[in-house]
Amino acid sequence: MIEGCRANGWKANLFCVEVGARGFVADSFFGAMRKLGLKNSEVKEMKRKVSNIALRCSYAIYIQRERHDFVKWKMDV
Repeated sequence: MIEGCRANGWKANLFCVEVGARGFVADSFFGAMRKLGLKNSEVKEMKRKVSNIALRCSYAIYIQRERHDFVKWKMDV
């Protein structure tokens, strides 16, 4: 994807971030968000949301683990 963007003349950067299944957000997330220009308060709020989404998605997978027809689950963030 990066190569395709650059081939079109766009500036593209790759940011790899780590968020664990239990909601742990690694330092790589903070660095990436700051490079995107977010303020510390915005990064803190984004971290909270990302952590919450990881937890909820992990729980959705867990409660559906025995089902062969995985059901879509709506999340309110």
